[in-house]
Amino acid sequence: PPPPSPPPPSPPPPSPEVLPSPTPQLPLVPSAQTLFPAPPHFPPAPNSFECKVCINFQIVPPSLDFPPFRFDSARCQLIQQSFLRPVEAQMAVLNLTLLQPFAADPSLCSPLETKLCATFQTEAAAQLMQPFLQALASHLVQNLVSSICPATPGYRIQASTESGGCLKLHAGLDCPPGPNPFPNCRCNKARGITPLYVLPNVQTGPGRAPSSVMYCFRIGLVPEAFRLQVGGHEPAFRHELTHWPGVVPLWWWWWWWWF
Repeated sequence: PPPPSPPPPSPPPPSPEVLPSPTPQLPLVPSAQTLFPAPPHFPPAPNSFECKVCINFQIVPPSLDFPPFRFDSARCQLIQQSFLRPVEAQMAVLNLTLLQPFAADPSLCSPLETKLCATFQTEAAAQLMQPFLQALASHLVQNLVSSICPATPGYRIQASTESGGCLKLHAGLDCPPGPNPFPNCRCNKARGITPLYVLPNVQTGPGRAPSSVMYCFRIGLVPEAFRLQVGGHEPAFRHELTHWPGVVPLWWWWWWWWF
């Protein structure tokens, strides 16, 4: 008989189920912002070579501050403008440029002080202007003293730079007492001996007649705190002022102030 046929081959074992592999996560490529984050914002650092200069024109009152003299708005602007024009001309001559130029600023005016500030590019540039600024400050102080003295004896006008700056300036003059007034009488000439006084601000203008000058001033009452007592009685005086229209001699003003 024929040999028996071999048994059929057994089915192959099932292959293991292949699960889909997850997509690999590639590392992110760092951007320029990631590698170099923006630095924190800081205000710009001041240039170490800058030179800031502030010049103060000051009134130093005496212990007896009467009648008081103060800078008004008009006089403050006059000081600032009288300072600016020569400085601008000298800067042009020296071919200098300021980071912050001197400027007329009403906010820097006060009754006892007016200030002007500027910033030079370098300390060397400021030193080039030092002789000129010193001479100009002295000149303006002299003009101020001439305009208010001797109606305000005891006052001092000075100009100086603020401490800590890169430039040093100083000028100052005292108001001396006025000359002996006319007429030469034996009356008491002490201040406050009369109930009236003349305000120290005097204005001039053209007179009514040709080639004449008109002097305008104000007369006020001396406060009780500054009025002197004479022999236990109130001070009294009598005076008549006679002048031609449009012509007021200057010595009358001195007489009213000192009598």
